[in-house]
Amino acid sequence: MALGAQRSDVLAMIVRRGLILALVGTGTGLALSVFVTRFISGLLFHIQPIDPLTFAATSALLLVVSVAASSVPAYRAAFLDPIQTLREH
Repeated sequence: MALGAQRSDVLAMIVRRGLILALVGTGTGLALSVFVTRFISGLLFHIQPIDPLTFAATSALLLVVSVAASSVPAYRAAFLDPIQTLREH
């Protein structure tokens, strides 16, 4: 903001970075869980090893939580006074 960024730009930048990390983590987790379920399928009784609804719901929940978790610091960062922040550091 000290260099001319708008509050909305700061909010979008921080939330975008958090969402990218969450997408990478969710994608990696989905790939690993599909791989691991092949090995533990013998331990699952009356349950399909790969349940698309469960994977989709869990992924969606994780992405919503990550957006909410990155929105709080983004909101705080967007409303800081740049001059006061530069003086303190």
